[in-house]
Formats: sequence, structure tokens, C-alpha cells
Amino acid sequence: MKPLWMQTLVWIAAIVAAVLLAWASPDSLGFGMDSDYPQGGMAPR
Repeated sequence: MKPLWMQTLVWIAAIVAAVLLAWASPDSLGFGMDSDYPQGGMAPR
């Protein structure tokens, strides 16, 4: 069984990777942080 600190490092690395991926491609996840559209501007009619 792995030591607890190793498991904690793996979890931290996974969270950091997920945050970096979300920050690198915000449009694919549905929250465009720097979009020029107003709230609901891209909603289908």
C-alpha cells in the first residue's frame, strides 16, 4: 500500500491538471471567461 503522502500528492497533481486543462480551454467546458457575449447571448433561440 502506498504511503498517505504519496496518495495526497497524486490527488493534488490531478486537481492541478484539471484546473490547467479547464483554464486552457474554457469554451469546450461551457464557461467562456473572456467572451464578448452577454449572459445568455449564445443560447439557442
